[in-house]
Amino acid sequence: MQAKHVKSRIAGWPAWLVLMIGLLVVGLTYWQANVMIGRELAAQLDLRAKEASNSIQREIDAYTETLRGLQAEFLLYPELSRVAFRQIAAILKLDSRLPGIQAIAYTQRIAPGGAVGFEAEIRREFATGDLGYPPPVIHPAAPSGEAFVVKYHDPIEKNRANSWYDQASEPKRRAAIERARDTGALSTSGRVPQGGSGLASVLIFLPVYSGGVIPATLEQRRSSFIGAVFVVVRVDEMLRKIFGPALLADLDIEIYDMQGAAVGPLKHDKNNLIFDSGSYQNALKLHAGDHAFPLQRLLEVDVGGSKWDVDVTALPEFAHRSQSLLPPIAAIVGVLLTLLVFYFLRVLELSRQALRAHARSVEATAHLHLRAIEACANAIIVTSAQGPDYAIEYVNGAFERITGYSADEVIGRSARMFHGDDSDQPGIEEIRGMVRERREGHAVVRNFRKDGTPYWSEVHIAPVKDANDQVSHYVAAKYDVTAARRYEAELEYHATRDALTGLANRNLLRDRLAQAIAYANRYEHPVWVVYVDLDRFKFVIDTLGQSAGDALLTAVAERLLATVRDTDTVARMVGDQFVLVLPERSDESLSVLAVQRVIDAVTQPLMLAGHEFFPGCAVGVAAYPTDGGDADTLIRHAGVAVYRAREIGGDQFQFYTPAMNQRSLERLRIERDLRGALAGEQFLLHYQPQVDLRTGRIVGMEALLRWRHPEFGMVMP
Repeated sequence: MQAKHVKSRIAGWPAWLVLMIGLLVVGLTYWQANVMIGRELAAQLDLRAKEASNSIQREIDAYTETLRGLQAEFLLYPELSRVAFRQIAAILKLDSRLPGIQAIAYTQRIAPGGAVGFEAEIRREFATGDLGYPPPVIHPAAPSGEAFVVKYHDPIEKNRANSWYDQASEPKRRAAIERARDTGALSTSGRVPQGGSGLASVLIFLPVYSGGVIPATLEQRRSSFIGAVFVVVRVDEMLRKIFGPALLADLDIEIYDMQGAAVGPLKHDKNNLIFDSGSYQNALKLHAGDHAFPLQRLLEVDVGGSKWDVDVTALPEFAHRSQSLLPPIAAIVGVLLTLLVFYFLRVLELSRQALRAHARSVEATAHLHLRAIEACANAIIVTSAQGPDYAIEYVNGAFERITGYSADEVIGRSARMFHGDDSDQPGIEEIRGMVRERREGHAVVRNFRKDGTPYWSEVHIAPVKDANDQVSHYVAAKYDVTAARRYEAELEYHATRDALTGLANRNLLRDRLAQAIAYANRYEHPVWVVYVDLDRFKFVIDTLGQSAGDALLTAVAERLLATVRDTDTVARMVGDQFVLVLPERSDESLSVLAVQRVIDAVTQPLMLAGHEFFPGCAVGVAAYPTDGGDADTLIRHAGVAVYRAREIGGDQFQFYTPAMNQRSLERLRIERDLRGALAGEQFLLHYQPQVDLRTGRIVGMEALLRWRHPEFGMVMP
């Protein structure tokens, strides 16, 4: 009896071994999945942090370029008037181009003891008329000290509180101005209060010297320094515009001025904090004690001679957007599968003698099938039919070669991992329909290999039923059709694109215009067809060569693309003629300003073969549905409007009217009749004497050509 019990225990050891191995595999898979998700989060944070840093740098570069242009005006015209300054500010169009700039201004240096004379001089200027500023009341930092008074600023309406403000009274501003004076370069103030509004801003200064040049030595720069131009940047408004709600939804961003006007070592604290996406009162709360989050990046941005530290920290929402639930789900599924296998092994052990022969037969058959699947050149995947994940249970060797994933990395996971975030595909929707309806079918989808490279697969899916006629698994065979799809895409591109400029050709133009008309019919929105015809294109080819002509066409194409919206179409018709399709959107109405922007972009000078060339153009516009109901009619009418634009002068645009079409038809008729008159010898030569009225003598003769029309008779001159 005891021997039988021992034998029974020995016979049961495979089930326990499978249980331990299965649990070990599940644990390793869970650990590896967490490691991969951690790496993915770190990579995403790197990308998002660089995106934030680059966005700040681009915005600051735009501000400093504006400031350099203002400095150049003062260097050329040291006595720049207040009216001229306001005209320059109006040309810059800060509200539309750079809304983050609160004001541009000029601060003048007043020597010690000169405040009274300066104020009297300005009051004399104000006595001649209202210039929009309040009367000057200047209070220098010290009665006999040096002052830096805001003399000009614009817009006045938003910055009246800063009129005649002595910036020497504020340590950060004074230090920034003195640094700009001594270096001759850009200088920032760090975060300072602005006027009486209580809002904080960053000021960026550029020095202005007498004589119109930047002196070479420190002593010369200090002696010839007369003032500084500067811009006032609304920090919060600028940065929240740059980052937007999407970037700040799951990231905390704090910016510190680490090389500003302050003296001594700088550190991350509220004294040099520029921006906090949370609140300034609770700055650093995510970086201390139990609130610390492990994902954090620190980058540097160069801002006018200063270094800004951009501290990007991932919020808990950042991690929640990853596949953090996938490892525990996969682990639970793995444990359940292991327990299921353990249960079946225990049941099989109770009847091992009766099933041994059958098991050997099944093993041989399964091995044969497995060898056939392993030898297949295409990827084979077997998944569970249990949703919602439909976990992968088997992959063959071809799958590993094609995708770069090993079997251990995908077993127990959902096949959704292969298309990542690119789930909005018609092929994926077709696969969902197959699984939902438990049927066989095929689809073409875009997947991603382990290294992130995309590839196209034609997937054939077949359900596998068990003994109860219920679907228990799905078998998917994947064929790599990337090369075929790439070839099809190249053929389609060459068939629809202009070879020189890469713009849409005539075929694609008609297709896009037909789509725009269909959309306009549905939502009752107009569509504009803009016909652009360049001037002196043949002159460029005749004088500079064909390569210069190609360069001109390429440059114009780039300018047109930069002018229009993403939803607009730019096409090259033939030669130097371009057509734009501008559909109206629900959030933006069509405006003649859009057409004017096209003309302004095209007529900008450019260098061709070492020569500066000033392009010109004529533009015609036809509108749907008033000027035509189909693509060809709209394009033809826009071309008719071009001829009218040329008649009224260069670089103009004209909207199509029916009278233009009648005029064009009349011109064609006259041209046709003239050619017929020349061929039919309908012209007569008449001579007419010229008589001196005082003497009555014939002093000359005119040779006149008359037209005897067969239908209208003698045509009047």
